Amino acid sequence: MKYMYKLTEETLSDDDLGSYKTYGIECVDKSKGAVLYKVSDVSPSRKRVDAAVDIFNSMGVSLIHVPEILSDMIGGDND
Repeated sequence: MKYMYKLTEETLSDDDLGSYKTYGIECVDKSKGAVLYKVSDVSPSRKRVDAAVDIFNSMGVSLIHVPEILSDMIGGDND
């Protein structure tokens, strides 16, 4: 695979929630280091997003499938 997925961390602010930490995923070209795709604010659960990153990397998930897989994986409330 010519790219790899990485966990990202951000602190965002919301009028109702205030400041909160959230996690996302970015896909990076291994040879150039360029970010090919980034999804912010996937979940406040680092464990959940880290599991997705591990699966994406181990299964060699194509970028085209990332949005649908994230929707299926992150959509629930189970850790």
